[in-house]
Amino acid sequence: MFEVPPFSEYSYEELLEAKKHIDRDRYPERYETVVTLLNNKFNSYDRQSETSTEVHIEPCKYATFWRRVGAIFIDALILSAVFSIESLIFGFNYHGGNLLLSTLAWIQMSLYNLFMHGRYGQTFGKVVTRIKVVDHDTEQKINIKQSLRRESVGLVLYMLLWALFMVLSIELFINDTVPTIVLYLLSGIEAVLLFWFLAELVSVLSNHKSRALHDYIGKTVVVRVD
Repeated sequence: MFEVPPFSEYSYEELLEAKKHIDRDRYPERYETVVTLLNNKFNSYDRQSETSTEVHIEPCKYATFWRRVGAIFIDALILSAVFSIESLIFGFNYHGGNLLLSTLAWIQMSLYNLFMHGRYGQTFGKVVTRIKVVDHDTEQKINIKQSLRRESVGLVLYMLLWALFMVLSIELFINDTVPTIVLYLLSGIEAVLLFWFLAELVSVLSNHKSRALHDYIGKTVVVRVD
């Protein structure tokens, strides 16, 4: 009587070869063993393939850092054109040394982001670079409330900065002096803005979904829409 081959130690290819050469009528039990082992190995390979696909696809979906940089650049160009038109209409220059007007430009940029993300999930820059802001949990369209939360920190800081520049301008016009407390507050807000920018950058680069701090606040995530 022949010894039963150690089928459980066979590779998938060896099992296929054994299945072709086994006399099914003479050795039905061996045939069934080989078939069972083949099915088990096939299912195992299939699960591994699915897991491997998930591992490779999911990070790619959220790999948006450079696209976001490109979107910011495009939006800046668009808003620069808008600011130039405003300058022609109202007779002032955003691009000069007037910090009050420069801060007002940043506020407008925050409001632009707030409206476009809340209404469409994309700014014009994001449309071009093919990325979109979606709800983190459902990955569906966000609402205006989420967009407001997303822009809240930057918008509040810019508005505080604008208010302080306004006070500074009035004090200089009326008293020709600069209150020390105002200078301290300006320096403080500028330091907070710098810290916020750096923290946002670290956040984007340190998690696999490239979520900035404002994404955590708004419960959003930026995804590719390729």
